[in-house]
Amino acid sequence: MKYEIKIPNPCSENWNQMTPTEKGVFCFNCQKEVLDFTKVSNYELSMRLDNNQNICGKFRVDQINTEINSLKKNQVHRVGLLLGLTSLLTITTPVFGQSNSVQIEKTSPVIKIDNQKNNHNPKDSIQINGVVLVTSGALPGVNIFIKGHSYKTQTDFDGNFSISISQKDFKKKLTLIFSFIGFESKEVEISNDIKFIEINMTEDKCVMGEVVIIKKQNIFRRIGNLFRKN
Repeated sequence: MKYEIKIPNPCSENWNQMTPTEKGVFCFNCQKEVLDFTKVSNYELSMRLDNNQNICGKFRVDQINTEINSLKKNQVHRVGLLLGLTSLLTITTPVFGQSNSVQIEKTSPVIKIDNQKNNHNPKDSIQINGVVLVTSGALPGVNIFIKGHSYKTQTDFDGNFSISISQKDFKKKLTLIFSFIGFESKEVEISNDIKFIEINMTEDKCVMGEVVIIKKQNIFRRIGNLFRKN
């Protein structure tokens, strides 16, 4: 048996802002403990997968979409292989046509751009414009918000954004946060004299979210299932 880890809906929460626990952090948004697997070996990871537990965790990029061998060893399937190979010599080809192949469809996330207007008088506000870039160019769909306030917006398809903030809110220190799945979050302190900001996002080497475990049968089990069907 082999496993393949997939995270179809990566979490955009900030790991560093969650409450630390013994094995990771606690996410108040989904009310779950998020375990840290970035420093564990494949051996330790396969132990958890063999227990078939629901996992929400933080993983290295090289741990995702990579096959990991199960620690469980079933001698029955090894015996089944020997019997199967012998029987295959006397069985015609149509038997192979009965094996079902499972295809996993990979989908790309759809980015919805919806810049939201803030509820305050434009005459009493200051507008800050900017652009968010990565090494390959502009980055659309970046979530932008002011920490502790309701101001929020997103970058457009050219990476540009605009956010209006009431002048009275500048009496206290304001922090503009840039967040996008797969990239490290950026925090920038702003003042009322800033008119334009250029942000360069750095790709995050870790992925966090609820895990979907794909079980892949080895050759022993596949052949054993062939004969059980017949």
